[in-house]
Amino acid sequence: MAIDHNRTDSIDQALAYRITRAARLLRTDLARVLEPFGVAPEHFYLLFRLHERDGRAQGELVDPVLDDRANISRLVAVLERRGLVVRRPDPTDARVRRVYLEPTGRDLMDQLLALALSERARLFGGLTVDQLAALDHALSLIEAQSGRA
Repeated sequence: MAIDHNRTDSIDQALAYRITRAARLLRTDLARVLEPFGVAPEHFYLLFRLHERDGRAQGELVDPVLDDRANISRLVAVLERRGLVVRRPDPTDARVRRVYLEPTGRDLMDQLLALALSERARLFGGLTVDQLAALDHALSLIEAQSGRA
């Protein structure tokens, strides 16, 4: 069955719309899972980046595609007030502030990751390994062809 990505007779069948809708559904679902912890998806993504590699420069936390530089300082400040992260000067460059997970942030992230993995398994459970690989490949191609990936 060929898929026509240029459909104009139904927005609900347009591929770009369906991708956008799926992304919103995934974000809404993540927000629901995180809500009892008082964490928004944007905070989770930031904590996840620090979980991947702690002590990043604040500028490294910016997603280049989303261009969220203006929000990073505010997001980090919220997490810092909650005692989840701390900002410290870079030892080699006084202009740079590095962000580190506090022990409470690390513990919270362990809980949130377990929940996120469980939710991901539920949401993607109906897809085969090959379908997930094809989806990943298709999304990578779209990002690369956008010129912003």
